[in-house]
Amino acid sequence: YLVVMLSIFLAAAFVTVLTSYCSSLFLASSGLVAWLPAASASAFFSSTGMSDIKTVRPPQWEQNKNKRLKVARSSEKSNGWNAKDVETIKKKQLATLAMFKSCAESQRWQSLHSQHFDWWMFPIDDGSIPKYNVRSERDIQLLLADQEWRDRYEESIALATLAWGWNLADEKPVADPNPQQKWRFHDVRLAKMIRSVWLFEQHSLLDSLQRYARYIKQNQNSGRSFMYGHINLDEILFMQLPRRDASDDAALPHTTKENSAQNHTIVAHTEL
Repeated sequence: YLVVMLSIFLAAAFVTVLTSYCSSLFLASSGLVAWLPAASASAFFSSTGMSDIKTVRPPQWEQNKNKRLKVARSSEKSNGWNAKDVETIKKKQLATLAMFKSCAESQRWQSLHSQHFDWWMFPIDDGSIPKYNVRSERDIQLLLADQEWRDRYEESIALATLAWGWNLADEKPVADPNPQQKWRFHDVRLAKMIRSVWLFEQHSLLDSLQRYARYIKQNQNSGRSFMYGHINLDEILFMQLPRRDASDDAALPHTTKENSAQNHTIVAHTEL
């Protein structure tokens, strides 16, 4: 009796898995999943174990506008950033950058990535600490208009990747790395950094970080997807610039020719 019941259970489980897999293949190949909202599509692929590599989530404000939704978190200010907000994030940025430099000078690369700083060092649109999230193109341009913030932003990314053994300026691994300069499987941190430079439309930074991500996926991750729990992060490999119509800049008060998402020289830290 037990053998019969076990056989029935295993057969039912096999049929369920096979049906789910076949359905997944059909939806993916037929393109029907493209009709799903980005969040639903991501959830679909995550639940089926398939990599939704071609779906790149638009900025949160675009999602909210398209869905005619209010800001999801009530704690977020709907009127965007102001000069005081910029000064607040710059103070956090400066203190954390000092820590980065200290770790670099003392070759304590492991210590750098043991800290928590993503929210204010690499701002994105949907981070877990809402007050550091950028909520519109105006917020993006307000930060880009501050050259001091931009310089520190680029230097911070260069040092963070150097701690992983990647030369951001040269777009290749560090030639003779310290034993602590290595990839530590911080998938979500790398994903935040790439999404941040994509949102801020930093072409050179995006190119180098994506090259690093592809290098890591092939040489360190054995080809596996970048993941955060059950969430697939492979969208970072397919983000492209420009991500919007440049003519929209005309409506942004802080946009100038000098700071409107041009290519910039990446800060080099090859001597550290």
